[in-house]
Amino acid sequence: GLVDSVSVGRYHACALTLKGRVRCWGVCNEGSCPAAMEKLTGVVAVSAGGRHTCVLLSSPLGKVQCFGPPEDALEAVVPRSVKNVTRVSAGNSATCVVQGPDGKAVCWNDLFGAPPVIPKERGVVQAEPGGFVLTANGTIICFMTDGECSHYRSLSSPWPVRTISVPVSGFHMCALLRSGVLRCFKDERLDADDNLVSFDKGQAAVLPDLAVPGAVIGVA
Repeated sequence: GLVDSVSVGRYHACALTLKGRVRCWGVCNEGSCPAAMEKLTGVVAVSAGGRHTCVLLSSPLGKVQCFGPPEDALEAVVPRSVKNVTRVSAGNSATCVVQGPDGKAVCWNDLFGAPPVIPKERGVVQAEPGGFVLTANGTIICFMTDGECSHYRSLSSPWPVRTISVPVSGFHMCALLRSGVLRCFKDERLDADDNLVSFDKGQAAVLPDLAVPGAVIGVA
């Protein structure tokens, strides 16, 4: 069927159809995209992570369900307190959601080997396990105190942002501006060939704006 959105994980990718069904491809033999998930109906969002995948359901409204490898069941466990979800994002091993009308961000499981830092901001419309939240006014905020997000500590976004995409690798991110411009940031610890050349804390380098033909409505 026709595709509504696409989510790209570390080893697999998933598409959400306009009919609310999920279709995945890639390395799906570790429980990240089981047949049971593709049989679900009424899916309103899908997010592919490292070795797990999460979906947001319309019935019951705001329910999140995750699927992952049997040997690491934590990746597929959703805390009971997670309800009334409006957006879900699966990372390498962690997951973040936005809850309720006040836009509260909640994360669980490991964030770069450390307990998750819960962002204090309200009015959040998107929360990424890589350590970023996007507020309703289009501002990107880094909420980690350590880990990979610290390399983007100097990042500021004076441009209104529509959505952000943070890959599970954690070494770059892209922002789709409300103007339709696609702008990406790269961890300066990487060289021109994207090889990690330093483990010291670096900064975020703004890459040239990407010229994409047609109207861009999303980024993965």
